Amino acid sequence: MIAMDSLASLNLSELRPKDHLILRMMFDGRYALLSATGLLLAVVTLLLAVAGVRSVLLEKRLQSEGLIAQATIDGKETHQPGKTVYFDITYTFVTADGCTIHGRDDLPKATWEPLEPGDTIEVQYLPSDPERNRLASDDPQGLGRAMWAAVLVPVPFLLASLALLGRMYRRTSRHADLLRRGVLVGGIVDEKTEREEMRIKRGCPCNVRFHFQLPGGQIRHAEELVTEIEFVQKLQPDGPVGVIYDPRNPERCAVFREGWLKFFRRGPEKA
Repeated sequence: MIAMDSLASLNLSELRPKDHLILRMMFDGRYALLSATGLLLAVVTLLLAVAGVRSVLLEKRLQSEGLIAQATIDGKETHQPGKTVYFDITYTFVTADGCTIHGRDDLPKATWEPLEPGDTIEVQYLPSDPERNRLASDDPQGLGRAMWAAVLVPVPFLLASLALLGRMYRRTSRHADLLRRGVLVGGIVDEKTEREEMRIKRGCPCNVRFHFQLPGGQIRHAEELVTEIEFVQKLQPDGPVGVIYDPRNPERCAVFREGWLKFFRRGPEKA
């Protein structure tokens, strides 16, 4: 915890926040893992969207350019990557120009069950790239389903990413604004209440009630959830604590974490 003599000598007007302050705070400490998870979900969303678009384009080409061939079933198998069971067949066919191609596709269970190795089945392939093939289908809705899948599959990941990154942005932007504009003063801890439902291995975040004095002599009381475990463990009722507040609206205030000092650098503002 910042000692009161150090706090008294710390003048935020002589410091200036580093660039990209919100991003720095989002990827610092306890928020780093949550922000990184949100970013990872955004990357997954992008990859799924790209895969979906490619699937739609392939389906469109197969429907407009694809050739039909008779394939021989080589084998049957199932796989279950999650809760859904997929019923696959492997097959071999010969293209119009005599190339032998091996393929694999999945079927509904009712269609898959009566099939046996050695049976023949129709497949559709691109003459310019026969490795791109699938079981032939006379379903006119195939392209529409592929388009819906391309749109809907990434949506849960997108929503989760936006929710997580948005939550981290809102939490850190409030503190970032205080670091840019705030006034740092000494305060007193009134009460510290552990949040048992948020416990992790190193301890519990705490609701910290505190008060501080404004230049005009007014006493302000406030409460904040402090999630930095090692820091909050040092806070004691009736003990000192650094407080940063917005001089335009002192109701906007926060406990000044010692880790925030790394977000500042000394020197004049850039012109």
